[in-house]
Amino acid sequence: MVIVRNNIRFVILLMVSSIVLSYIASLVDYDTALIAMQHAKISLVILAFILSLLTLLVVSLRWVYLLRTINVNFSIFWAYLSYLIGGFYGVVMPGTIGSDTFRVMVCKSRTNNSMSRILSSVIVERFLGVLALLLLVYVSWAFNQHVLYQFDFFVIPILIVTIATMALIVIWLFVDLSIIKKILSTLLQYHPKALDFINLALDSINAISKKHLLIAFGYSVIAHFVEILAVYALSQALSIDINLGVFLIIVPFVFLSSLLPISLGGMGLMEGILVFLLVKFGVTSSDAVLLAFLFLFNRLFVNMFGGIVQVFVKKQVGDLISSDVN
Repeated sequence: MVIVRNNIRFVILLMVSSIVLSYIASLVDYDTALIAMQHAKISLVILAFILSLLTLLVVSLRWVYLLRTINVNFSIFWAYLSYLIGGFYGVVMPGTIGSDTFRVMVCKSRTNNSMSRILSSVIVERFLGVLALLLLVYVSWAFNQHVLYQFDFFVIPILIVTIATMALIVIWLFVDLSIIKKILSTLLQYHPKALDFINLALDSINAISKKHLLIAFGYSVIAHFVEILAVYALSQALSIDINLGVFLIIVPFVFLSSLLPISLGGMGLMEGILVFLLVKFGVTSSDAVLLAFLFLFNRLFVNMFGGIVQVFVKKQVGDLISSDVN
C-alpha cells in the first residue's frame, strides 16, 4: 500500500514538473535561442558546474561540523560522497530515496549512531540554510533599493518568510524545550515510537551550542553565495545584462521554492519562478527560459556526476540502497 501511494505521488509530482517545464519551453523564440546558444561562453558554463561542486564541498564541511558537535564522527570524504550520490538517487529514484534520506542512511551505516541524532543535524542544516538565503536577500536588498522599489510583488513574500523565520528563531532561542516536548507528547500520545524519535532529535539539536550554530550558519552563507555565483556565471555565459546583486535577491526565492512539495525535487517549479522573476527585471522571456534550462541542466549534470562516482563506491553503498528499496 505504501509503495502504491509513493508511486502515485511520484506520478503526480512528475506531471506537475513536466507541465511547468513544457509551458516555459513554449515561451522560447527558437531562432533567437539558437543564436544565443551559438555565442554562449562555454568556459562560464564549465565554471558554473565547478562552482556547484564546490558548493557541495562547503555544505559537506558544514554537515561534518554539526555532526561532530553532537559526537558523531563522520569523515568529510564520505559526507561529500553522500551529497553527490544522494543527489543522483534523488533524481533517478525520487519516489523511494531522497537526497537527505540517503545521507542519513550512509552516515548511520558508517558511524553506527542513532537515526534521530543524525537526522537532527540535517534539520539544523535546513534551518540554517533558509536563514542564510534570507540574509543574502536582505543584504542585497539594502544595496539595490532603488531597483526593488519598482517591484511591489517582492514585499509580501519577503514579509511572510521573515515573520516565519523570526518566529522560529524566537522558539529556538527563548522557548523552553520542555514546553515543546509537552506539546508534542499531547499531539503524538498515540504514536509513542514517533514521539520517542522526535524527542531524541530535539535533545540532539538542543545540545548544539549557539557558537557552533553561528559557525555552521557561516558555512551556509558561503555555500549559498557560491551557488548563486554559479547561476550568475550561467547568466553571463548567455550575456544577460543583470548585476550580481539582483541575482542575490532572485535566486534565494528560487531555492526556497524547492521546499514546496508540489513538484519533483523542485524541478519545473524552480525554473518557472526563475523565469517569472527574470522577466520582471526586464530579461526577455526567451533569454530567461534559456537561463532556466541551463540552470536545470547544470543541476542534472552535477547529479549525474554523482551517479558516476557511485559506480566507484558501489560495493560500499550498494547493499545499503538495496535493503532500503526492498
